Amino acid sequence: MRDLQTLRDELDGIDREIVALFARRMAVCDEVADYKAAHGLGVPDASREKEKLSSVRAQCEIDLADDAAELFEKLMALSRARQVRRMEKKK
Repeated sequence: MRDLQTLRDELDGIDREIVALFARRMAVCDEVADYKAAHGLGVPDASREKEKLSSVRAQCEIDLADDAAELFEKLMALSRARQVRRMEKKK
C-alpha cells in the first residue's frame, strides 16, 4: 500500500492536468460564444447537452457514470455562464 503523501502528490499532479484541461475547455467555449454571437444563436442547447451526458455515461464504468455526469453537468453550467458573459460584453 502506498503512503498517504505519495497518493496526495499523485492527486496534485492529476489536479494540475485537470486545471490545464479546464482552461483549454473554457478557451474553446469562448470561441463557441463568438460563433453563436456572430450567427445569432442562443447559448443553451438542450439536445447537445443531453447527447453529451449520454456520451459521458457510456464512456465510464458503471460505478463512475453518475459522478461523471454530475461533473459534466457542472462543466456545462460553467460553460453556459461564461458564454453568456462573453456574448453580453460583445453587445
